[in-house]
Amino acid sequence: MKQGRPFSVHVCVAMIALMLGVSWGAWMVVQAADSASDVNHYVTEDGTGGFVLDLSGDDPLMRTDGSTEIAVLVSVPGPRGDTIYKYASGRTVLRQTNIGGITLFDRFYPEGRPVVRDSTAQPLVLIPLPLKAVQARATLLAGNLSNRVGTKLKIDVNWDAVPGGDSGAAALEDVMQVVAIGLRRISIDTMGKDAIADKIKTLRFMAADTINISLEKGILTVSYQWEKGVKGRPSSSDVVAYLNDVL
Repeated sequence: MKQGRPFSVHVCVAMIALMLGVSWGAWMVVQAADSASDVNHYVTEDGTGGFVLDLSGDDPLMRTDGSTEIAVLVSVPGPRGDTIYKYASGRTVLRQTNIGGITLFDRFYPEGRPVVRDSTAQPLVLIPLPLKAVQARATLLAGNLSNRVGTKLKIDVNWDAVPGGDSGAAALEDVMQVVAIGLRRISIDTMGKDAIADKIKTLRFMAADTINISLEKGILTVSYQWEKGVKGRPSSSDVVAYLNDVL
């Protein structure tokens, strides 16, 4: 795989381009044309945001810098030959022009801001994990979430029945982390934190034939399809949307 130039080189060349009167938008298009990989890292003009976009598979995948969650995107055609990338919720996150320029839409800049490719990246895949490692991470995760909401939360898994070997264990760890991200988002405010503490006592994870979230008698049950990897579990936004309805 072709390696991208160091970011410092990109910045220096970009500064020279700007001194010569080349706009940031034009520089962004030049960089897009320079990309020879289907998996690339992009950064905003001010360097405050970045993400990996993986277009190597059937579905576009994206991971924001600083997050462990791999988002499965939906691509739809836009005006003037653009491609629009959306979260499963329908919210637009990226727009790519027919000449390669990309605009990022996030909570900081809902109106959008341009990004530039600064390097190639590794494909966004789950790394197989030993089941014992996932058990240890589950214990740590339960402790961290309990401390956050102020009451004990238990993670319930039938460890003897986790399918798929190390790949299945990785899928389980991934869905646990994604649910935790959703719970942290809800617990940011006092009302959400108190609702979790009052109504959720156990997080139960089950490999199944369908993807589902349910809450009954204090047990939040999340069903996932381990063989589908990141495409076989709910997103953190799905978790937030469901809990906002039932808490």
